[in-house]
Amino acid sequence: MRKITINDIAKELGVSASTVSRALRDSYEISTATKKKIMAYAKQANYHPNPHAISLRERKSKTIAVVIPDISNYFFTQALYGIEQVALSNQYHVLVYQTHDQLQTEIEFFNHFQNGRVDGVLVSPANNPDRSFEHIERMSEMIPVVCFDRVEPSLQMPYVTCNDYDSSFKATEQLIKKGCKRIFFIGISDIIPVIKLRLNGYKDALKKHGMPILQEDIVMCDAAQLLAERVRWLLAKPTRPDGLVSAVERYTFTVYDVCNELQLKIPTHLRIISFSNTPYAHLLNPSLSTVVLPAGEVGKSASEILFRKINKKDTKFESSNITLNCVLTFRGSSA
Repeated sequence: MRKITINDIAKELGVSASTVSRALRDSYEISTATKKKIMAYAKQANYHPNPHAISLRERKSKTIAVVIPDISNYFFTQALYGIEQVALSNQYHVLVYQTHDQLQTEIEFFNHFQNGRVDGVLVSPANNPDRSFEHIERMSEMIPVVCFDRVEPSLQMPYVTCNDYDSSFKATEQLIKKGCKRIFFIGISDIIPVIKLRLNGYKDALKKHGMPILQEDIVMCDAAQLLAERVRWLLAKPTRPDGLVSAVERYTFTVYDVCNELQLKIPTHLRIISFSNTPYAHLLNPSLSTVVLPAGEVGKSASEILFRKINKKDTKFESSNITLNCVLTFRGSSA
């Protein structure tokens, strides 16, 4: 007879694997009623815990892993600075793993962590069209895992993120107040939760001001070349957009290039506000209006939560979910 697993219990009871794991460990993070239900089912099903997972939780490597999509993104380089500060103060080393936004690469990294190489993981998940996070949930059964920036709602674990929806709403509203009549939006994919939040903020600002939401004005693309073609097509139209909210820093530079190619002046013909953590925004011509995420503080807060868990100094689960405010800075590109 096949040995029952935590995933089997989770599927039967309609909860996540991490919820089952925490309930079986009598974690404060799970309600008493849920714990009783899970423990009762586990006893009935003759469930026995995985000794490898238990031993993995008890060993210490004095190392944590940070899994990110793209280290060239200024947000992640700044977040790493905050993470390293906290790790050093705890006398820990930091291993950085870059997924290049590839889910399979992320899964391979998490499989690698099962050898006990790290005591905890900070992760900003890769683009995941199937919305399957078993590898992260399985890891959280063994060692502490904290999500940051790209927070997946279905994962019941601590997180640190930013007020992406509100910031995108305010950025869009600023362009409307400046007289923009048609605003377009660019991002990687609305499957990524943080991009979806920014897209929803953009849409709701348009709705509030009675402006139409045109499908052709929502440009989702994972390649700069394809993005340039789509933006070029949009901006060459007689009824072209006169405003842009960019959810991706590097895509904004592509728009600057296309405007230069089409001899469109920023902000005369196109006003731009971008989510961006580049320290060089003020040096662009014209200087770039930005939504700056508090990257260093995100990294610092996420690693502080992780070390509370590693050191078993947990507080209430709700206090481990943090949303930080972005800073909007208006410069020449939105005039």
